[in-house]
Amino acid sequence: MAAGFTLIELVVTVTLVGILAAISAPAIGGALRRADAREVARTMANAFRKARNQAMSSGQVVLANVDPSTDDGTITLYRTDPVARSCESIDTDNGVEVESFTVAEVSGDMEMTGIASQAGGGTQQWLCFSPSGRILDTTGQAIQDAQCAGTNFRLFVARDDATIEDIHKNCQTTTSNQQDQQDARFQANFWVVDVPFNGAIRAYQ
Repeated sequence: MAAGFTLIELVVTVTLVGILAAISAPAIGGALRRADAREVARTMANAFRKARNQAMSSGQVVLANVDPSTDDGTITLYRTDPVARSCESIDTDNGVEVESFTVAEVSGDMEMTGIASQAGGGTQQWLCFSPSGRILDTTGQAIQDAQCAGTNFRLFVARDDATIEDIHKNCQTTTSNQQDQQDARFQANFWVVDVPFNGAIRAYQ
């Protein structure tokens, strides 16, 4: 005759399962939020790659407007009318919207926390994707990062309730400071989308 489980055995089993669930829930939640952050950063990076590919394949300029203040951050792609084939002296008022990407559409837990360029920390910025593959401003000049010498345009994505400080954004030169920055970015689910003028776009933490 097969023996069944006693009441005590069932209670112990249920208790252990409950304890394991309580322990693992924060870790699972954190992993899901990190996956959301990574997806948002990659979506933003892919929007820029798409703009560059369109410019190179069509032989005409594609503009991108980056606005951290709408829908938790928005990238909108435009063509110009009349058609422009270089980034010099473009009139952004004549842009014809092609496509738009928002952080809110990808994840409600994330937001674009700002940008780094000569235009300033949180203001919107126009990027010009030229048929040559270079990413410039609307006067045909390379964009310079206002916070980090030697870099071009960057945007920042983080958890919507995270406190963002300089260590998340600034360039760190020493190994110790770089490790501190990596730890801080990990805690805030902070990601950087780097858009250099040569088109080597990347998303990283």
